[in-house]
Amino acid sequence: MIQGFPEEFHINTLPELLNTCAKECEKEVDMKSVFIALMNRLSSYLTDSGNVIENIENGFSVYELFSVNIKYLVKNADPS
Repeated sequence: MIQGFPEEFHINTLPELLNTCAKECEKEVDMKSVFIALMNRLSSYLTDSGNVIENIENGFSVYELFSVNIKYLVKNADPS
């Protein structure tokens, strides 16, 4: 999922992607690995391209998007 699309696509659809990953994926899916891979990929791309990550195209905070969705995953994680 993360490797199948270009970085620009992920950046421009980040709110939808994170929301879907956090709320719609099966509990058996290791979302920690997915989020880490996405964060690493976007971080490398944005560093290399010199883009600013705080207000990309749609005016959202990348940090806040990840933070909200990770909190949701932790809150709803299976305790086992």
